[in-house]
Parts: sequence; C-alpha cells; structure tokens
Amino acid sequence: MSVIGIYNEPQDIFFKLLREGRRTWISQEDQEKYDSLCNFCVTAHSLRDWCIKYLAITSDADKNSFHNEMNLLKYFPECRDIANSSKHFGLSSKASLVASATTTNSMLAVITGEQNQQNHEMVERKDISITLSDSSSVDLFGFLHHVATNWMNVLNNKSIPLNPNLQTIYMFIENR
Repeated sequence: MSVIGIYNEPQDIFFKLLREGRRTWISQEDQEKYDSLCNFCVTAHSLRDWCIKYLAITSDADKNSFHNEMNLLKYFPECRDIANSSKHFGLSSKASLVASATTTNSMLAVITGEQNQQNHEMVERKDISITLSDSSSVDLFGFLHHVATNWMNVLNNKSIPLNPNLQTIYMFIENR
C-alpha cells in the first residue's frame, strides 16, 4: 500500500502505467514527452516490487528469480535502465541497455470512416526513437505497447487481479 491512498494493489500501478503511456504518446512538447517517458519507465519498473509484495515473495533468492524472469520480457530491462539512470544520474554498476532516446518527427496516417469509406490523411507528430546498446532502435509506440502488454500478461499469468471492466477497455484499445 502507498501513502497515496489510491494506490493499494498492483492493478492500481498497472493502470497508472497505462495513463503514463498515454501521456507519453500524446505529448507534443519535448520536455513533457520525455518527462512522461521517464515516469512510464519508473512506473513499469516499480510494478515489479508491487507484484513481489502482493505475491508475498520474501526470500532474496525468490525475489532475484522474479526479477530475472521479468528481465527476459521485451523492454523490461530497458525500462529498468531508463528508470535507474534517471533516478541515479546514470548507471555506475553496469552498462545501460539503452544508448539514447531522441526526438524524431513521424508521419502517421489518421484513418476516418464515413459511410463504409475509409479516408486517411497524413499527419506529422513528435515521436521518440529509443536506441538500444546493440545499435537497434525501437519507436515509442512499439516500446509503450510491448511494455504494457507484457505487464498485463504477467499480472494475468501470476493471478494478480485486474478490474475486468478496465482490462476489457484496454483489450479493446489494444486490438483496434
């Protein structure tokens, strides 16, 4: 439980993660976009500790095992590194898996449907490209999507409850 009374269980932090992801995606100002990305990564990483407490994992070996399992999931280690490097002014114990995050401009198709016709218009928007230490990169939407989807799968697989009404809304958005 948190001193902030609305955070009581892992699902509360999961839905906070989704809100942070939405803010990151829709922000058009550089500072706000990066602030939101940082907050998204801190929230994604801290959700691990919420799950450990909820699951009553107490031994250091079991906690390490849980963290190792989470580190196998796509972009979870990268969230960890972004969160920790932001909190600690860099990483001193190891090299980060994230080399940089830079602002780019992306062209996206906005699709509208009118009377069984699909129309689209191209719009330019600010985006973030996350470059990984192996020189590959991931666009912001892919990063946000994988982290959120993987967390939802973890919560479901570990039998950590999610409000079914809110989960249904997320699944609808994810499958559009």
